[in-house]
Amino acid sequence: MYLRRLKLLVVVMLFAGMAFTGQATLKAGEKVSSGKANINIGGGERGTINWGTEFITAKGIVPITQNEALARRGAIVDANRRLLEIIKGVRIDAKTVISDLMEVNDVVKQEVSGVITHAEIVSESQKNGNYIINMRVPVGKFISLIVKDTQVSIPDFPAPTKYTGLLIDARGHNLEPAIFVSIYNDKDGTKICGPIHPIYRVSVKGINSINEDRLGDNPLRIKIKGTTGPSNVDITLSNGSSKKVRKKIMNTGIFSKSKVIIIID
Repeated sequence: MYLRRLKLLVVVMLFAGMAFTGQATLKAGEKVSSGKANINIGGGERGTINWGTEFITAKGIVPITQNEALARRGAIVDANRRLLEIIKGVRIDAKTVISDLMEVNDVVKQEVSGVITHAEIVSESQKNGNYIINMRVPVGKFISLIVKDTQVSIPDFPAPTKYTGLLIDARGHNLEPAIFVSIYNDKDGTKICGPIHPIYRVSVKGINSINEDRLGDNPLRIKIKGTTGPSNVDITLSNGSSKKVRKKIMNTGIFSKSKVIIIID
């Protein structure tokens, strides 16, 4: 039932490519550095997720044995295969990745194929008798469609608040980005809210120096205490920060309108 409930959401979410983990992607301890993560996709092969440029990339390499045109086609196929392995690891939440749904849903398989078909060739070259092609697909292209299909309720009469958004500093905690996140009180483990759909940004600036239109003029700025649950997807806040979120952010429309940014390093 859980996978079935997420079916329609994932069909749209595939194009967003917002978060990656699990198979063919980030391993424990292999985290984003300056917005860029090198991904082990098996057999010594690697791909890249770059949160700074918002692209996932993969390299296709094929020996030139007969002619260049044939080798070029082979390199494209190889790059597409590697991109597919990365996309299979797109994380929906702490429990589910795209590959789970591909096993039970043909529509999802077709949508994944569509994402690969529209991959962009970034560069191509020849080196040491090999034809090399770098290809990429965008991260986060249709995020607004994901938010539209979530089950986050929008209050008819949002509670008043002086805050215009929520900025969460998760740097230094090995947070695993995901489409949906839940927030817990670190003191007693109580769930504060979730699932919510945040936007991820990479920054080295101090938390008080980070500004973005999505957050408005006066966002609440907080730092997490740590991560919790499977895959380090969900976050914990101090008791004080938990009270602020519960009293000042809940039921104000900030969550439902996706005015939440999580900063990663």
